[in-house]
Amino acid sequence: MPFLCRLGHERSPHQTGVPPDTAGLTEYPTVGDWVALEPCGRRRAVIHAVLQRRSAFVRKTAGEASEPQVLAVHVDTVFLVAGLDGDYNLRRIEHYLTAAWDSGASPVIVLKAKLDTQFPRRLQWVSTLV
Repeated sequence: MPFLCRLGHERSPHQTGVPPDTAGLTEYPTVGDWVALEPCGRRRAVIHAVLQRRSAFVRKTAGEASEPQVLAVHVDTVFLVAGLDGDYNLRRIEHYLTAAWDSGASPVIVLKAKLDTQFPRRLQWVSTLV
């Protein structure tokens, strides 16, 4: 069964399909992709190729299979927003920072905090990641 998606913009959306023999999830078009397509009827097209990606933000899918899943492509900057409050987790920040670097994008860490006694120590911990 072909993978169906909409492309274009609100004034001229197209329903498209990817041939069923397309391999893994990373080859399906995703947010930001440029594609080569063939029109086939009014507002319909078949995608024949996903053009080369300059960058790709990828995560592992949930579950036991854990295949790569492309979330967005052609991203230049990734803003990682983290609170330094009760939900503070240095490992989570490190994980997202690594994913941003691996994607080919430039990460920017945005920290949200109220100035309390923990702030200087937590800020120092985050600064060790960069």
